[in-house]
Amino acid sequence: MTPTDYRQSQPPMAQQTTFAKSTVQSDLSDKEILHLLYQTVQQPARQPLLIDRRNRHLVIDEETKNGRFHVGETIIQLASLSDLTQVKVQHELTELIESGLIDCLYCQDLLNTSDISNTLANLLQLNSFPAFERLDTAFDFLVKHRLPLMIGFTLPTAATEYAADTSFSLIQKFLVHLKRKIDPSWVKHLRLSFQLPIDYSSAVQMYYLHLHDQIRHILPTVSIGIHLNLPDPLNVTTSEKQLRALHATIMDTADFINFDGDPNFVFHEDNRQKTAIESSHHYLREKIHWLKKVCHELAISKPLYLLNWNTLTGATVDYNGLFFRGAIILQELLGLSEQIQGYGFWLNNELHEQYTFDQPGLHAYSTGLDLYHFQSKKRPALFCLSLIRRLQGQVIAQGEEYLMTKEGQNYQLLLWNTNFFDPHLSSEEAFLESQSLDISIDVQVLPAGRYQVKQLDFDRNHGAVFYVYAQFQSAAQLDRETEAYIDQKTMMKLHVFDRMITDRFRHFSTIDTNGVQLFTFTLI
Repeated sequence: MTPTDYRQSQPPMAQQTTFAKSTVQSDLSDKEILHLLYQTVQQPARQPLLIDRRNRHLVIDEETKNGRFHVGETIIQLASLSDLTQVKVQHELTELIESGLIDCLYCQDLLNTSDISNTLANLLQLNSFPAFERLDTAFDFLVKHRLPLMIGFTLPTAATEYAADTSFSLIQKFLVHLKRKIDPSWVKHLRLSFQLPIDYSSAVQMYYLHLHDQIRHILPTVSIGIHLNLPDPLNVTTSEKQLRALHATIMDTADFINFDGDPNFVFHEDNRQKTAIESSHHYLREKIHWLKKVCHELAISKPLYLLNWNTLTGATVDYNGLFFRGAIILQELLGLSEQIQGYGFWLNNELHEQYTFDQPGLHAYSTGLDLYHFQSKKRPALFCLSLIRRLQGQVIAQGEEYLMTKEGQNYQLLLWNTNFFDPHLSSEEAFLESQSLDISIDVQVLPAGRYQVKQLDFDRNHGAVFYVYAQFQSAAQLDRETEAYIDQKTMMKLHVFDRMITDRFRHFSTIDTNGVQLFTFTLI
């Protein structure tokens, strides 16, 4: 019997029944699958395993006398004085002035290298210097806001260049212009900083001393400083030799000393990863300690200013942005305020990067800290500066990662969560979360009364412009509304509440990795 004959010989019902059973089984299977899918969709997202975060209990139960809180002099840098004629630059500086975040303006050069007015004035032997006429707008701004000015000059590197050197001619014209046309009560606070070549020969010394005497003759009140070329990583032997060679010059002519420091060059040259990370984060403190030690041995007692400095950063733009360093920068600022007279910041990254790209051997993302991003967006360094500038009065409690001050009946408590790690780990969210700090505080030094408590949170999500911009990466262009939204989002988080305090203030909070919190207690 053939297969066809066999199928035809079977009862029709049996075939239908078999088909019906098969259909029912198929339908039931589909429903079960749909039910399982529905249950899966409706289930809440599965959370990762609980991350073990650090925790700390902080008790402040007595006041200690640590003196008044001191903050270093803040110097804001431009590439040249010509930059001050820009509307954007004046707007950003005005904002800093009104916020009390600037003490002095520093210009790396007097004029932009692209400015040809100096050459034309020399060729035509003009008795009126057109470049200074254009700079009068900048002088008007400085005089109006009573903002002191420091200008940098670089001396030629070889004696053969002195004959063709026009730096003194330019300085002379500049000082005469100030003496004749600018408010003398402002001019008397002018500071000039001279960067001497590393090979400080007798010919260089004679040229500098001649320049110094001529400046003193024109404007006796001008403060003159020397910018030391101390390399990074610091070479103790050659640097000490250089400093000893400059000893007499510094003692006789300098009113202050400028220098730079960058731990990134230490990190990138050290192949021992763990050791490099640890040493780089303490590099600035050690470099300053060495400089003060040598100055003490040579009986040099001059104010020290760290103009260009940084903390450890990422090697690329992305890692540099992801690596939030709020607490690291703040802690460095607190240390610098104790060690030196002042420190510098670049006004914005546009001026900073353009200047750095024009300098051989420098890296645009590791030779200074900028306060503003493009379109005047605030960068984390600005918030760090703002936080320490809020602190006033006597220091009544201080620890490794906290500081408390008292001014009259008002109290302030600054907390920070410093974490040192390789910037490349900033792309690992689980790792960053594990570096958060759960902290409970118990403050027992507040007099009984009703207080308004203001809490400011500064972390990756509140004050880091890179993280706000990251939310819009899928958009090719951002319009005005979006940019305004980013401005609003790039702010510290503010909590305000009233609390009746009888014997202590207890509070629990979480500080993100390298985050900062500031509590202000105002008696009401």
